[in-house]
Amino acid sequence: MQVLAPKFGLSALTNQGPHGLSEILYAYASSTGNNGSAFGGLTPNTWYNVTLGIAMFVGRFLMIVPMLAVAGNLANKRHIPASAGTFPVTTPLFTVLLTSVIVIVGALTFVPVLSLGPVLEHLLMQAGIRLENLTLHDAQPRVQVLKPHLERHPDYEQGPIPHVYWSRDDKVEPYLCLFSPELREWTIDDLIAHTTIHWAAHWLYFYEGWLVTKKWRGGGRHGLR
Repeated sequence: MQVLAPKFGLSALTNQGPHGLSEILYAYASSTGNNGSAFGGLTPNTWYNVTLGIAMFVGRFLMIVPMLAVAGNLANKRHIPASAGTFPVTTPLFTVLLTSVIVIVGALTFVPVLSLGPVLEHLLMQAGIRLENLTLHDAQPRVQVLKPHLERHPDYEQGPIPHVYWSRDDKVEPYLCLFSPELREWTIDDLIAHTTIHWAAHWLYFYEGWLVTKKWRGGGRHGLR
C-alpha cells in the first residue's frame, strides 16, 4: 500500500531506495510486536499514525484471542495416558521439528522483504553506490532497441533516427529520448511500469509512423546527434 499510494506512504520518507523500505518495515513490525518505534527518517503523518495504531491493535488482540482460544480448548481436553501412538515432546526429534518450523515460517515471512531492504542496502554500500546521492541523470532508466536494429534514414525529417540521444559508451545503438530531465517528467520515485514502459511504447508507435511518412509526429525535443 505504501508503494501503490506514494502520496500517503512515500511522501513521509526522507530516505529513498532500500533504506526507505527498511524504515516502513521496521515501523510496522515494531508496532505489531511491541509498543512501537521507528527510524528517524520516517516522518509521522496521519496515514502512519492511523495505520500503525491499527497494526498495534492487531498485534495485541488479534493474536491474543486465538491463543487464548487454543489454550482453553487444550485445558478442556481429557487427560489420556501415553501410548504407542503418542508423539513424545521431550525428545531431540521434537526439538528439531519445532525449531525448523519456526525458522522456516519466519524466513518465508521476512526474508523476501529483508532481501529488498537491509540486504540490498548492504550490497549497494559494498559496491560504493548510494541511491540517496544519485543524480537524476545517474538513476534514470535508459532504453535501447537491440533487435531489430533501428533503421537509419538521413534523408528523413530529424534523421537518421529521430528523438534519440547517443551515449559515449555505446556508439552503435542510441537511447530513446522518452522524457525531459529539465522538466522533471521522471523522478526516482516513479514506477517504471507507469512511465518508462508506457513512454517507450509510444515512442515505437511514432517511430513506425516516421518510417512510413518520413515525419516525426511524436512531439518533444530531439536529442543531439
